[in-house]
Amino acid sequence: MITTFLKISFRHLWQSRLYAAINIIGLATGITCMLLAVLYWKDERSFDNFHTNNPDLYRVITTLSEGKGDNMQTVGGIGQVQGPAFKAAVPEVKSYIRILGGDIYSDVMANNKTLHLQPLFVDDNFFDVFTFHLLRGNPATVLNDISSVVVTESTARKFFNSVDVVGKLLRMDADPSFEKLGKPLVISGVVQDPPKNSSLQFDALFTFKFMHLSFEDDNWLNAYLGTFVVLHPNADINAVVRKFNSVYALHAKEQLAENFKTYGLDYDPRISYGLQPMTDIHLNPLQRTGGNAEGGIINGNSPIFSYMFMGIALFILLMAAINFINISIANSLKRAKEVGVRKIAGGSRWQIIMQFLILIATIVYYGQMDYIRTKDLGYNPDEIIRTAVGGDRDYRSVIAYLKNELAKEPSVKIVSFGNDGYSNEDSWPDLQVNGRTFKAQYKNIDENFLPALEIPLKAGRNLSPSFPTDTKDGAIVNEAFVKATGMRDPIGKSVKINRYYDSTMKTIRGVVKDFHFGSLREPIKPMVMYMSESPDGVMWVKFDRSKQKEAMAAMERIYKKAMPGAAYLYDFLDELNAPSIYAGAALATGNQHCNISFFYHLLFRVIRFGASCHTPADKRNWYKKSIGFISWPDRCIAFW
Repeated sequence: MITTFLKISFRHLWQSRLYAAINIIGLATGITCMLLAVLYWKDERSFDNFHTNNPDLYRVITTLSEGKGDNMQTVGGIGQVQGPAFKAAVPEVKSYIRILGGDIYSDVMANNKTLHLQPLFVDDNFFDVFTFHLLRGNPATVLNDISSVVVTESTARKFFNSVDVVGKLLRMDADPSFEKLGKPLVISGVVQDPPKNSSLQFDALFTFKFMHLSFEDDNWLNAYLGTFVVLHPNADINAVVRKFNSVYALHAKEQLAENFKTYGLDYDPRISYGLQPMTDIHLNPLQRTGGNAEGGIINGNSPIFSYMFMGIALFILLMAAINFINISIANSLKRAKEVGVRKIAGGSRWQIIMQFLILIATIVYYGQMDYIRTKDLGYNPDEIIRTAVGGDRDYRSVIAYLKNELAKEPSVKIVSFGNDGYSNEDSWPDLQVNGRTFKAQYKNIDENFLPALEIPLKAGRNLSPSFPTDTKDGAIVNEAFVKATGMRDPIGKSVKINRYYDSTMKTIRGVVKDFHFGSLREPIKPMVMYMSESPDGVMWVKFDRSKQKEAMAAMERIYKKAMPGAAYLYDFLDELNAPSIYAGAALATGNQHCNISFFYHLLFRVIRFGASCHTPADKRNWYKKSIGFISWPDRCIAFW
């Protein structure tokens, strides 16, 4: 019986092999996409669930505003002093740990190698709070000594090609804590690399006591440090939060009173604390100033991508199911000739709608990609290398050496130093123009920045050391700044900025054409650029395209000669810009455009072909219709 059924089934499939292939491919594609979306959904929600202290493991978060009229914002950090104070005053807190790190890097030397590592500075109970597998060393004592370092398995193998490295010595380049320590660091343990679904990623663990040699902070008003607490199992979360706020009110009142005297009545910070489960952090990282750069969390994401992928997969599966039903109905109609004749007039309304829906999706996608490829950013990022001078060193002498040596290279056109500015608008300090307060991006530049990036001036002149006052009070603004402040003739006007708590009056020397320093989805924001007597270490080098190889070799040679212990890392500016400038849009090559269009168009063709099966007309009609209408996406398919 079963054999007979199988024979009949295979015979039927072979007789309708074209339609069977369409059904199988369509359903397989839909089910595969749905499975991938479900796996992605599950993976996104698996972050940090491997810690044994869950569900009692929380991050302390801060909701704050820094002045009157400022919006409240919630960030994933606190200061250095809150953790110990909360533990001492709140009995529900079983243990706490502080973490400094994330988007912080250090040059570490061992075994005649220099690696650019991602460190975390942590309290000594790190392995009691978090579940990371220690391959070598005692988790209870591995971070007790100030000079102890725990390295990951991959870091140990990069340095020594082995995990048996306990007792090996490490040195750090231009690090103030290492210089104050006055002796080498000692590897005390080796930990397995953090899992990919961990919000905490690191190459090495240093002690918090080691960091305190150069940076100790007792300010109750700060909110940058990752602090995690383990509560007793039956603790009342709301009660714990109320106690945290009471501890803050008690300890911070003296600092608040002092700051009121310094900054006046406009200074009115409002601060309260909360608790965020460890397993919620990945999909709600509470980013601030570059994405919790100092709080240890670097693997944050948005839940919108999970919903988006799930929606796309569901749509594809739905289309495959509709196509399957459509073809099944069409096959049954072959046995009802009179019904087929009635249906020969054409397809149904949904077929037409779906035809245009898929076609519109292709056109919109191509429009977005064409916009990205042809959009004028307001500057030229091509043939520019971006690198940086880091560490605790004499920036002035190092920068002067780099400028002088690179100027001798025929392959190098121009060199500029400055900083990248802050991409997060919440971190922009206030500035005053004619008594009114505005927000603007601050950026430190030198006289070569505008020429290097080919940013055109609309009015006034560039900043230059030839004008002694430019270094102290000169500024350049963009068109968006002029528009936001309502200035009619900005050259010579004054702007009061607040940089690092130091209010300075700047005079506008020039206005540049607006250029994109954020996502293309956002309007260009106001910007103030100025020179500084203390140069910043970000370096842009414009090179001759015909001599790129010589320029790259010269850059590495001169950089290593200026800073022998530093790891030389660089990016091409056009590639570095991609994640921020084109945020929210896929950067694809021409072939990738064709692949995506091919997918959309293939789905359209399969649905359209299935729809045509409602009629018993010759299949040549479909091919004529399909090939006869060759739209511009089809040309892309032809080259794919």
